Amino acid sequence: MRSRLSVLCTAVLFSACDGGAAPKVFDDTGDLPGNLVVAETELDFGAAEDVGETLEAQLSLQNTGDGDIEVTSLVFEGPFSGGITGLTVSSQSSVAVGLYFLPTDYEEVTGTLTVFSDDPDTPEIVVSLVGSVVLDADEDGHERLEAGGDDCDDSDPSANPGSDEIWYDGVDQDCDGGDDYDQDGDGFQSVVFNADPDAGGGDCNDVVDYVHPGAEDTWYDGVDSDCDGSGDWDADGDGFSSAALNKGSDCDDLDGEIYPGAEERFNGVKDDCNGDVDAEIRATAADYSWTGASAEERYGRGLGAGDLDGDGWDDIVAGAPDYNTAGGLLGRGAVAVYLSSYGLPADGSDLQSAWHLFQGQNATSGLGEGVQIVTDYNGNGQGDLLVGAPGDNSYGGVIYVIDSSAVLAWGSSQNRHTEIRGGSGLGYYVGRSIAPDADLDGDGLSDVLFDYASSSSTSASGNFGLQYGGAIGIINLSDVDVLLSIGTNSSDPTKENLAAAKDIDADGYDDWVYGDAGNDSQGNDSGAVWVLWGQSTQYAGNSLSSVFEQVVAAEASGGAGYSTALLDDLDGDGAADLAWWHEADSELHLVSGASLRNGGIQGPSDSFASLGFSNGVVPGQVASIGDWDGDSASEWILTLDGEDGGGNGNAFIYSGAGLSGSYEGDESFLASFKPKGDDFSVDFGDRVVPGGADVNQDGRADMITSDTLYEGDVDGDATEDTEAGSVYVFLNPAL
Repeated sequence: MRSRLSVLCTAVLFSACDGGAAPKVFDDTGDLPGNLVVAETELDFGAAEDVGETLEAQLSLQNTGDGDIEVTSLVFEGPFSGGITGLTVSSQSSVAVGLYFLPTDYEEVTGTLTVFSDDPDTPEIVVSLVGSVVLDADEDGHERLEAGGDDCDDSDPSANPGSDEIWYDGVDQDCDGGDDYDQDGDGFQSVVFNADPDAGGGDCNDVVDYVHPGAEDTWYDGVDSDCDGSGDWDADGDGFSSAALNKGSDCDDLDGEIYPGAEERFNGVKDDCNGDVDAEIRATAADYSWTGASAEERYGRGLGAGDLDGDGWDDIVAGAPDYNTAGGLLGRGAVAVYLSSYGLPADGSDLQSAWHLFQGQNATSGLGEGVQIVTDYNGNGQGDLLVGAPGDNSYGGVIYVIDSSAVLAWGSSQNRHTEIRGGSGLGYYVGRSIAPDADLDGDGLSDVLFDYASSSSTSASGNFGLQYGGAIGIINLSDVDVLLSIGTNSSDPTKENLAAAKDIDADGYDDWVYGDAGNDSQGNDSGAVWVLWGQSTQYAGNSLSSVFEQVVAAEASGGAGYSTALLDDLDGDGAADLAWWHEADSELHLVSGASLRNGGIQGPSDSFASLGFSNGVVPGQVASIGDWDGDSASEWILTLDGEDGGGNGNAFIYSGAGLSGSYEGDESFLASFKPKGDDFSVDFGDRVVPGGADVNQDGRADMITSDTLYEGDVDGDATEDTEAGSVYVFLNPAL
């Protein structure tokens, strides 16, 4: 049903139905049955504040005739509407009709309202309608963005493209769309208002667009371009500014590991910016250090290296003869095997982190007092592991020869294929020291050179045994190929850590040296060094003169040979050279291999070079360690002091070429090691792997040494563990 509204007015032409509005006056007159007129034929709604805001207006319809007028419909064009569809306008009355404008865009809009009625002469009356939206509400001369203008805030006359920007107030006054907290427009807000670079802040200079987090920092220009807070004179970020630019004390501002007070390393660089290059290196500078698992293990007493698994990587074996100590002379002992290609344990690990760890068979085996990796003892094409257990067989001692395949299957000394055994009436402590890999007769099989004692006393004189490679099974000491009694002091470094074999006479066979500082051949305790010349014919028997040739002696009480070793060619004659310690003068002498080949006994004056030290210095090991300075000559190490000589163990590295004449040994070094008490070092350099070992397959020999008496807290109970032991690996950086 059509809606109707009937309104009667009591005063014709002078009153309106709203009761308060002034009467509208129409100029349409006449005596008509009904006559509909409108007050306005053009109606302007004005301007809306925004699209979607509805404006309202009223249109007055008046009947000036004598009869009622039926308005049948109101029809709109455009965004206009009304609240009714039909009504009755009584004679001589008026009706106010509500009209609405709902803009949908920002253009001025025109439309129409057509009033349909039963007026006999004007059944259709058309009213023009106009409406718009305010385009510049703040009257700043810039229209709003929605209308296609450029005023970003049409409610604020201070915000328009012509205004000056006021930064950091949260208002975009110039309407450029930029971040009001990023004045330089570099994408990072000022650190004053946002300190988090991950949240788009952290700009330490918000008026320069090339300064912000993540920017490339141009060092030494006085500008912290990347806003990381570091000084612009500290390019390596180590906390010390460049000494070259007179801004601080950093002698190399491009290396963060070089600065005053840094730990000196064996790398050809003055890491601490003080003193000599590579001087007084601490034990803590090792790339890897591994310790025993508890006190009294003497980890590192046995130490060897070589390619055990045949993969081209040198591997490491280390013994702890007092591991699982049961009291008495020796513990059960253990051997730790490190296969380099599997990855070395983390620095600071203990021996239980090794790739494989196996223990001695008995409570006092002392397994690991001596260990070595050799190329092939039994001719099966595999490497072998030699492991000494001087406490086995009632302290007669045993050397176990184990195929690498057995070791790689996590085997132990029980998987040996050969035993060399001491025993009562034969000799004691077999396996306490085993020489590195050697082939004296050139048959391709590794020979076993070892030291043993003449009695069960720990101070008994040292003896020497040689078992040529190839024999399998149990070999009692009486059946060993060569047994010799040499020397009177079993604690000399020569006997504790047997020398590596090298070719002295350039005949293609390994030769070997053995020293005895207590020999009396040139007077009481003159000392002696013998050479065992390698040859195709195997030696046999127990006659010293039939096996060894004496090549060095000193004056009475000279103590020649207290420490003895063969070093890679130092004088350029193509053969190994001899190093021997002259105890009377605290000097290490270097003798050319060529002079040894010529025969005769050498003395201190026959050396091509000597290194002198202060009186009372006690030497330890002497060994080549491979080429570290890139001159194709092998550097070498001399260890000093330690438990017997006082101090915490010291070591000096010397160049492999160019030595000639007399030197102060503690001044002419390539590098020096001086562990201190807070390194927990007691006898640094107690064992050294001759020749080094390439454990990271970079083509360079790395240095491996130990401190058998290391006493740090290895079990985490906040107390120092005496004689726990440690092994150190120093990687070769190619100086």
